[in-house]
Amino acid sequence: MSLRLRLTKRNSRGQSLVETALILPIIVLLLLLGIDLGRVFFTSIDLRNAAHEATMLGGTVPDATCAQMKDTIDRQMGRVGQPNAAVCGPLGTTPDVVYITSVGCERVDPGPACSPWNPSYPANSELRYRVELDYRFQPVVPFVGFLTGNGMGGSLPIRVENRSPVLIGYEGS
Repeated sequence: MSLRLRLTKRNSRGQSLVETALILPIIVLLLLLGIDLGRVFFTSIDLRNAAHEATMLGGTVPDATCAQMKDTIDRQMGRVGQPNAAVCGPLGTTPDVVYITSVGCERVDPGPACSPWNPSYPANSELRYRVELDYRFQPVVPFVGFLTGNGMGGSLPIRVENRSPVLIGYEGS
């Protein structure tokens, strides 16, 4: 009886080791996916805050330049002095850079909008200042890009848009 009990214990130790070896990669993958999900969430919050601050800058300083927008966005996202600062223009392929893809004022009702970077509009409730930011998020797990249709190891595009009423009048030249 005791010999049979010893053999069963010895066999079960090997079984536990095999089960652990099989399930551990799945647990690590789920942990990394959870970390990526958290990173996407916090990055989107940072982008929303940066777009809000840039929109407020445009609504109060109508002739704000691209450099001022970039400074506001970089400061809000904690990227001051980094080489991957915000840039103006369409979404590029470089990850970890915020692209300022669209700024300017627009009317609440359909009508001609002000031109970006050189606005001329009065302060009233019919005008909104709009900022759109695009960002390429690079996940830790390369499989995430495949799951989202961006290829194995591909980055995920995140787009944020914010609108705010024009708060101050400006008489452009």
